[in-house]
Amino acid sequence: MKLNIFQIPTSDLEGLKNKLTASGMDVIKEVEQDGWRGEFYFSTEPEPVEVPWIEAYRNYFEDGKVPTNTNYFATFLSHGVQWHLR
Repeated sequence: MKLNIFQIPTSDLEGLKNKLTASGMDVIKEVEQDGWRGEFYFSTEPEPVEVPWIEAYRNYFEDGKVPTNTNYFATFLSHGVQWHLR
């Protein structure tokens, strides 16, 4: 599993939520624990994308239809207690 972890200013939280929603993600689960709140955003209907290596083998597909990939993606957005770095 590949993870990308970022810390953003609290003032940017609403803008990030709007961007996640605009990119086709929906909140499918909300959790709360120990002063933290989290929303799990998931791409419920991602757009099909081209398979990079298909072009080299395009003539192998006799019907002319080439396969595409569906790449699901997600974000777990956690916020709450302020972290103080020392």
